[in-house]
Amino acid sequence: MISRYGYPALQALDSNQVHEVDCIGPIYIQGQRQRHYLWTCKDVFDGAVCLDLSRARRMEAVIAFLSKCWKILGRPRIVRFDNAREFVGWGLAARYLSRVLRLCLRFQIEPLIIPQAQPERNGAIENFNGWLQARLFQRHFSRVSALHLELQRLQQAVNTQHVHARLGSLTPAQYRRQKKLSKLPPRYVIPTDLVPLAAGRVTFVRQVTAQGKIHLLSLSFAVGKRLKGQYVKAVLDTQRHRFTVYLNGRVHKRWPYPYLKS
Repeated sequence: MISRYGYPALQALDSNQVHEVDCIGPIYIQGQRQRHYLWTCKDVFDGAVCLDLSRARRMEAVIAFLSKCWKILGRPRIVRFDNAREFVGWGLAARYLSRVLRLCLRFQIEPLIIPQAQPERNGAIENFNGWLQARLFQRHFSRVSALHLELQRLQQAVNTQHVHARLGSLTPAQYRRQKKLSKLPPRYVIPTDLVPLAAGRVTFVRQVTAQGKIHLLSLSFAVGKRLKGQYVKAVLDTQRHRFTVYLNGRVHKRWPYPYLKS
């Protein structure tokens, strides 16, 4: 069903306004049984990317990858994730916000979670992943080190060789050199434990079900059957401990949110 209000799109107008993060895998090295996962991040405006490899698809791997991204690309204003448990958690624990979401808030980054089962809503990273896999998996890697080197080569090529018309025919690296970007120090050790809850916003875009509900953080919220099929934006304000649903940019419903702990 097509929403008459349309999808609440977010437009990036400069570097580090919006990043999209995703995971590819599992990937197997030739002759080995160990699983590997490829983490990808792309700046929606300038096209700069960050890539890394891990042996697990867990929150620790996400946190390590975000640390690398925020040192190389800098801290974005908004980072978009899908609904994978390594990002938002799962079960009852998700209601209290995952380590990944809390980490974003600590560094004044707003997490934005796209609708379930709609990966196209993270179109920038999905398109990049398709381009990356077509080039990466033409080869059969017999060593993890060789895969790491190829990822570094591709990251370097995208950031320093690909020019974009919207950047004035500059590469992402050239364009970014003109900017004052907020980056984590190279030697900064990012916390992997559950950090105290910081003030900020966690935003979810959801499509209303036929029953008039939206589902997130292992909770259901009734927004009205007349909105079935419509897209709404649900914002969790961690400072005011309240949850607000917006329709077409206007407040539709608001509830207290009792699950937040410091």
